[in-house]
Amino acid sequence: MRSRAAWLILIVFAIAFACAPFPKEVETSPAVKAHRFPAESFDSLIDEHVDSLMEQGRKVFRYDTFGSESFWGDKLKLHEAIAGEKQGGVGPGISPKQALQLGLKVDQGAIPAALLEVLKGGAVSLENPETTLELLRANAVVGVTGFFDKKDERLRSIGIQCAFCHSTVDDSFARGIGRRLDGWPNRDLDVGAIVARAPNLKPMADLLKTDEATIRKVLLSWGVGKYDAELNQDGKAFRPDGKSAATILPAAFGLAGVHLHTYTGWGSVTYWNAYVANTQMMGMGTFVDPRLKNQAQFPIAAAAGLGNLRQKPDLITDKLAALHFYQLAIPAPSPPKDSFNKEAATRGMAVFNGKATCATCHVPPLFTEPGWSLHTPEEIGIDDFQANRSPDRRYRTTPLRGLFVRMKGGFYHDGRFATLQEVVNHYDTFFNLKLNEAESRPHRIFEIAIAGSIEDTSVRDHGMTAISRNTDRSITSCYEGGIMASPASILKHPVHPMLIPFPIALWIFSFVCDVIYASGWGGGLWNDMAFYAMAGGIIGALLAAVPGYLDYRSLTDPRVTSIGRWHMLVNLSIVILFAINLWLRTASEPGAALPIILSFIGVAMLGVSGWLGGELVYVHGVAVEPGSSLSTGNKQDRVA
Repeated sequence: MRSRAAWLILIVFAIAFACAPFPKEVETSPAVKAHRFPAESFDSLIDEHVDSLMEQGRKVFRYDTFGSESFWGDKLKLHEAIAGEKQGGVGPGISPKQALQLGLKVDQGAIPAALLEVLKGGAVSLENPETTLELLRANAVVGVTGFFDKKDERLRSIGIQCAFCHSTVDDSFARGIGRRLDGWPNRDLDVGAIVARAPNLKPMADLLKTDEATIRKVLLSWGVGKYDAELNQDGKAFRPDGKSAATILPAAFGLAGVHLHTYTGWGSVTYWNAYVANTQMMGMGTFVDPRLKNQAQFPIAAAAGLGNLRQKPDLITDKLAALHFYQLAIPAPSPPKDSFNKEAATRGMAVFNGKATCATCHVPPLFTEPGWSLHTPEEIGIDDFQANRSPDRRYRTTPLRGLFVRMKGGFYHDGRFATLQEVVNHYDTFFNLKLNEAESRPHRIFEIAIAGSIEDTSVRDHGMTAISRNTDRSITSCYEGGIMASPASILKHPVHPMLIPFPIALWIFSFVCDVIYASGWGGGLWNDMAFYAMAGGIIGALLAAVPGYLDYRSLTDPRVTSIGRWHMLVNLSIVILFAINLWLRTASEPGAALPIILSFIGVAMLGVSGWLGGELVYVHGVAVEPGSSLSTGNKQDRVA
């Protein structure tokens, strides 16, 4: 009986399964069945593909020249200017110090351990072009690859990579030498000045139908942190106002979810990679864009056939997918920890999303528009020069994440607005927003701090953060040459502010002695003390000037450097004034009026010098150790 019951149950289940409402009439691709994988195996294949693309993409971004050495080396002979006459090139060559001053960066991780040690000890000169060649042999110059002859080991050519413009370093070893920061725009790089050193600019001159002198003038007009990616398409080197047509180098991070890559929306990220690799880096590959056949808009490109390049061998196309993948994987960097204030962020968000209407275009969390993010010049209230250099004649809504990294060079495509406050003021006026001071400042602070991965989720979840008052001013300096450990310091304490109180105190004491003597309140001893105190002040000032000058030389931000220059000139004037005063005292009667008047002027000038010095330290963070409370902003000092 039990056997029969078991068979009966089995038959019932079989009939039920056969009659189950599975969709027999649904058609599927035969390829699905043919490639049926065991459980989870296709997911594993995806994971392997991701790892492969990431590894390959990073290598392409950092090290692949796409065959560009055939242009920069074989045609322009740029490598000869780098090597110098002693190494088979031309001219004096380019030393590591000069290369760093041009904005080139050195990858600390690629420097051989032995070379790194001698660099630390100062045994290798940074003034010697041969050291540059050693760094090139080690493949340690970011974005540049040197090709050396196997027989005599001389530099025979040079090529460039994506990292040339779109990577920098963290200065962990020294200024310009450190660990790589892929995707960060190198706003220190003077591309034009580097290319202008090439001995042979005739290939560029022939393309643009001009002479080499004109090409060199155009290149030198670009300036630091700028490049003109349309010059060899339309031949427009200068704007109508006479300024360079070059634009500031954009970031290559935080691009996941972002459609258009450039300031004027030429195309997607991978389109722009193909465009740059073929038409700007001068690599060997395939590039097709029929829009460049428009002779009226792109006369140079149309005549040269740049809209239909099919070079052999193609060293670019098979690398575009991995390069694209890697770029999309680079996150927007976060601001330094403890550099923003939640309360200010809340007010900033309210203004950004509300009255200022910023979020209409800068849609969180992408901070650009999903979809087609282009606007006419009339819509944003600026001229149409740069827009008209692109096929769509429009400007793209720039993604704002990681904005604090891009402070140097100004804002908008050409850096026309020096500060974010100027950007806010522009839109406030153009859109008649009528923002008051309380609204415009948090709004500006919020924009500074927008980043792709803020650790504080309570702020990030609202798509915003804010930076304290000190950071608002100082974070720019942190990346432009402001906040820094003084190059003249003892146990991280800068020497200049240690020494400067002595001459200040001695000169003020000298003036007080003059007043006491001239008023008849004391005898000749006071006159003598005024003389010797003044002399001591001059000696102390000269001693303090040495570390002060070293601090000044380390500045890179033009605005901060300007303040430092005035501070130095005022101090120099004070020293000269007291030196003249001291000389007059040796030739005049005690208590004479002129020396006392000069002392009064000198003391008054000390107030001006002190104000400028305070601006450098407390506003711009000069000689402030990164990570200190002053560099990040004390809670009491933050915007409330």
